[in-house]
Amino acid sequence: MTPILRVSFCPLPEATPLRAANPDLDFHLVAQAHYGQAGFAFIEVHGVEDQQNRRRIRKEAGEQLQDLGFPVDLIEGKDIFHIMGFPQD
Repeated sequence: MTPILRVSFCPLPEATPLRAANPDLDFHLVAQAHYGQAGFAFIEVHGVEDQQNRRRIRKEAGEQLQDLGFPVDLIEGKDIFHIMGFPQD
């Protein structure tokens, strides 16, 4: 079983570039990261049924992370874990 790392955050959805660009979509992102490796392995988009929009949002999220200094690069043979944000109570 892949361990899950839970990260607390309290986002302002309307303030994020991805939300602002897609006001009609209700989605959230889940990241996968490699053990012992900086950056992310893969970004998952949940809540979007349309494959074309899901791929576009994933690509834009990856580009934004890259711009912030967090590469998104799946490395074959490396173990991964999921990173999911949960709003604070």
